[in-house]
Amino acid sequence: MVVCLAKPEESPETGKKTAKREGSIKKKPAAADDQEKDNKIMFFIGDSHAFNLDDLLRASAEVLGKGTFGVTYKAALEDGAIVVVKRLKDMHVRRREFEQQMEVGGRMKHENVAPLRAYYCSKDEKLPIYDHYSRGSLYSNLHDKGERRAPLDWESRLQIGIGIAQGIAYIHMQNESPLQSTGGGETIHLVRWVQSVVREEWTAEFFDTQLLRYPNIEEEMVEMLRIGMACVKKKKVI
Repeated sequence: MVVCLAKPEESPETGKKTAKREGSIKKKPAAADDQEKDNKIMFFIGDSHAFNLDDLLRASAEVLGKGTFGVTYKAALEDGAIVVVKRLKDMHVRRREFEQQMEVGGRMKHENVAPLRAYYCSKDEKLPIYDHYSRGSLYSNLHDKGERRAPLDWESRLQIGIGIAQGIAYIHMQNESPLQSTGGGETIHLVRWVQSVVREEWTAEFFDTQLLRYPNIEEEMVEMLRIGMACVKKKKVI
């Protein structure tokens, strides 16, 4: 599930790599007896998109990001529509279980959760499909240093953080089970990294130095860090 303003990830494998990392979405061949079922994209009721698997495979695809669960792509369809496709990898879940979880995701309606518009599922491929947000990812809004935008101030970041927390809380209330991945590839576990720094001493190493120009801001950031650490603390089972 994608929370609004979270980092857009990358799209399915690109064919030919270019400087812009563009190509097309590829899929592995399905068995003949499964081909008819596997070629169908499942849309949720009320969705206005009108495209099929062939349209998706012909789409120009740009990698948006990579994560533990796969690659996220921005796919530009021939009719001009733009969607975001997450290509899940190494998912240890049966097809029926995956479809059930997609159905749960399709019913979610919350202003801080990106709506799941459709999905594609075959033996070899599992592709959730979302709307594309043109304002970019949270990561790019925080770290882009180009002339397109000014750095987000502390109050804006607090409001974004609260919105993300509300979206995650809503997802947890839906009894959405997490999909399991082998976690292949090199990834950074943000919580463990912050915990390791905190164990050493309170430090500004993980604070954005752009914010330190505001007066008395470090105390507020430390307090927010304490709240975040409390939220991810594991409960001991007796």
